[in-house]
Amino acid sequence: MCTVKGLEAHSGRSPKGVNAIDAAARLIVRIGNIGRAFEAGQTDDDYDVAHSTISVGMIEGGSGINI
Repeated sequence: MCTVKGLEAHSGRSPKGVNAIDAAARLIVRIGNIGRAFEAGQTDDDYDVAHSTISVGMIEGGSGINI
């Protein structure tokens, strides 16, 4: 499990906050890149999926549509 924390701010004052969802999105892209690197790496044909895998299974966040 991974937790990304930010600093809440109203959308009209967003420069005063830290958007954890934005940071999490960048992290998710990196996880996807790692997964693609696994596909190109070492394999073991004894398994249905012959390479290691990594995925994002669940995302939860935000305290309000304008925060």
